[in-house]
Amino acid sequence: MVPPVQAVVPKVHTELALVDGTLTGTIRNDSTVKLEKPAIVLGPGRVDDAALRELLDLLLHDEFPALFRYPPESRELLRQLRYRHKLVKLRTAVANSLHALAINCGLSLRAQLLTSGGRKQLQELRLSAIAQQQRDELLSLADELSQRILTVEQWLKEQAKSDVRVRRLRTHPGVGLLTSLCLVHTLQPVSRFRNSRKVVAYA
Repeated sequence: MVPPVQAVVPKVHTELALVDGTLTGTIRNDSTVKLEKPAIVLGPGRVDDAALRELLDLLLHDEFPALFRYPPESRELLRQLRYRHKLVKLRTAVANSLHALAINCGLSLRAQLLTSGGRKQLQELRLSAIAQQQRDELLSLADELSQRILTVEQWLKEQAKSDVRVRRLRTHPGVGLLTSLCLVHTLQPVSRFRNSRKVVAYA
């Protein structure tokens, strides 16, 4: 079931003064819902005439832009995607450190570094006591990070199972689980964008 979209249309309260092309004052949201940015404060300074006319026209016609807030489900899922990205970056840093240890001994494993064969060759390297300790701790850390990444990915797969939008996106070549989840929960609902150019600008 697709979660309902939660959007908040602010009640706008304005206290503006325009003198010789200089606009000062406050445009405040008086909604009861707590927003990320409840106020836009305009300090002293020259304001572009076109921008000023557009702002005043929106206020006069009650068309001030609505403020969109992601549903709780989308916020949690996007948080998990960002967390997985951080874990992958950490694992990459660990792998680079292991690769440096191997290179210093004349061994280049490249993509085979964390495979069973690569690990065996790493264990056979003649290293100092400190280098051996670092090698063993880095391998252990890589295993722990891989397990944490796997746990997050399993959670993401469970969230995607019942989402028809994700399944539809994954029918496109090159679009996998993570990309489809990110697109769905970042852009939903797509109807809030006027055209594809607005989507690209937002993304």
